[in-house]
Amino acid sequence: MIELLTHLPSDSALAASRRGGPQYRGWDADRYALAALVNAQRANNHILMMVNRDPKKPKPKPPDSFPMPDDDKPKPLKPGSFAAIAASMIEAQRKKEQQSA
Repeated sequence: MIELLTHLPSDSALAASRRGGPQYRGWDADRYALAALVNAQRANNHILMMVNRDPKKPKPKPPDSFPMPDDDKPKPLKPGSFAAIAASMIEAQRKKEQQSA
């Protein structure tokens, strides 16, 4: 069974759940590369507009980056807070279950 799981594609539902949730479904290396290309093109277009703009007019706003699932990651927890302690206990339990499987 484990042999079958190791050969699943990187954008599979299992890989998405291991990475953090369904928002990662479909995000493989190709999708990240395409998003990087879109961001680069947006940046190049912005630079072109900045170079050729009328100095008397206000500067154009920089472009927004392409939305990625990694953008929704939660903020780091404060050390010693209840949430940080609970998260560390959950993570320890997950590691223990993965080692026993």
